[in-house]
Amino acid sequence: MIVVTPKGRVEHVRQVCLELGLFQIQILGTRIVNKRLQMIKGLKRVRTSITFFADDDVFWAPTLLNYFLAPFENAYVGAVGGLQTLERKPNPNLWDFLGAIYLQRRIFELAATNSMDGGVGCLSGRTFAIRTGIIQNQQFIEGFRDEKWLGTLPLVAADDDNFVTRHLVNHGWNIAIQLTKEAELKTTLDDSPKFLAQCIRWRRTTWRSNFTSLVTDRVIWR
Repeated sequence: MIVVTPKGRVEHVRQVCLELGLFQIQILGTRIVNKRLQMIKGLKRVRTSITFFADDDVFWAPTLLNYFLAPFENAYVGAVGGLQTLERKPNPNLWDFLGAIYLQRRIFELAATNSMDGGVGCLSGRTFAIRTGIIQNQQFIEGFRDEKWLGTLPLVAADDDNFVTRHLVNHGWNIAIQLTKEAELKTTLDDSPKFLAQCIRWRRTTWRSNFTSLVTDRVIWR
């Protein structure tokens, strides 16, 4: 397991791992907080054929690993996602409800599109598995690190999961989604009006990525 955190947090994370008896974890640091740079830092150290990426606010079902690995028996599957649900609180409020139905809507969408033609709007970055050879390719690393929207606006701090999704589609890989309890990952969302700000950020990334797919890449409709 590899944990990538800002350099200022490395010693704290290392101490937490020691207290928990986790001695087989590599802890790496980056100069700034930037998910794309942190992912690149970690993926270069991977030595297995399949790489799992996970955010720090997800809770996996005990069976998740096996259920994520199963679709890779198909040589055309490049990446796998799972069933995302909200980690419920004892006394949920309105914002918890909105977060729960947001994730539920995603489940309905993925179940429909992936079943019909293998389509996936976005492979969620909260947790996904991918063939290591895809992401250790220098073309992927450079594109992931240096992506600019419309060739001018840097996106290095956003849209990471959309880039991965488009890269898989553009290179002919299938994406499998395991929508079963055995592949469930629970996550947390803001339980305050900040949730609306998160929705606005999601909206921005969605239309930017859709525009890129339809107008710039054009692979999906050729």
